[in-house]
Amino acid sequence: MTRGNARLQSESALLDVGETPEALAPPSLDPAPENGVLDPSLSDYAAGVDLVVTLPGTVTVPYDVEIKWSTSSGGVHHDTQRVSDANAISIRFQIPRAQPVGGLTQAEDVTDYYRIVRPNQPDQISYDLELVLGAQQQLDLAPPTVNELQ
Repeated sequence: MTRGNARLQSESALLDVGETPEALAPPSLDPAPENGVLDPSLSDYAAGVDLVVTLPGTVTVPYDVEIKWSTSSGGVHHDTQRVSDANAISIRFQIPRAQPVGGLTQAEDVTDYYRIVRPNQPDQISYDLELVLGAQQQLDLAPPTVNELQ
């Protein structure tokens, strides 16, 4: 800011206006759910599930990775990890068993994503990982038929 002949430094802040575009690969789950359906009653998920974030090699350390796990019924799980190892390829976030099971009475949609946060830099956001939380449906339906035109 200029005032008379003097040039003064004023405070400044970096703001994101609007939504930050998704640019990073979506997270994955370990163990991976079959057909995009995470059935918490299976023994594979007895201890919960790991949300795996593949780290971009282009971001200078240190930085924070924040995850968000949210369900269509309003359940939310947040977690943050600090990344300081420049050679790290991925990090894991434990989603506790209570989060997938909770008060599950019917199938729910789940959306997971992560955000890379660095001081004085715009956040980077991943594409969403979308899945269904609940028992794998067993449909005993007859194969479809096609009525041909004559």
